[in-house]
Amino acid sequence: VLVHMAGRSGDDWRFVAEKLGRGGLSTLAVDLRGHGTSARAGETLSEADYAAMEGDVEAAIAWLKAAGTTSVACAGASLGANLCVRVAARDPEVVNLVLLSPALKKNGLTTLGAMASYGDRPVLLVASNEERYDGISAEKLEARATGQKHLELLSDAGHGTKMLNRDPALEGLLLSWLMGTYELAGGEVVR
Repeated sequence: VLVHMAGRSGDDWRFVAEKLGRGGLSTLAVDLRGHGTSARAGETLSEADYAAMEGDVEAAIAWLKAAGTTSVACAGASLGANLCVRVAARDPEVVNLVLLSPALKKNGLTTLGAMASYGDRPVLLVASNEERYDGISAEKLEARATGQKHLELLSDAGHGTKMLNRDPALEGLLLSWLMGTYELAGGEVVR
């Protein structure tokens, strides 16, 4: 499940989704409520609307499971990262996370407690150095992660999915992490 940033759409993940598909993975890039082509697109959203977006991510996960997916990963950017970790903390069938520009708190959605509840499942965290809050958030979330984890701090790569266009190595890292071919420093391969 691929979850976009605030003010964006699932289309931000199109090229990543295509490459994951060629690698044999099913993907679903959602348009969160009030975004993209969803109902209420372009409307001003409240904190309650952002909290309700967790249901959008849960619905995407349920859709993939109903379509026969046996193992679910969630990749999110900024707001999408916060939504992914919060949903995964409650759903043990989410087996892997990719968090681009996660925040300790965004649109009322906090993440530290959720990361602790996520347990020992794998998580890839990515932030760019010019987004100081994102970098600090990613470091604190990595400290809470208890399973396989990797923190990638990029230089001048932007925010969220924009990093995919600005750092040529990031897409490969993300793909190898989700396809289970990324090797951690200790030689352990992410599963």
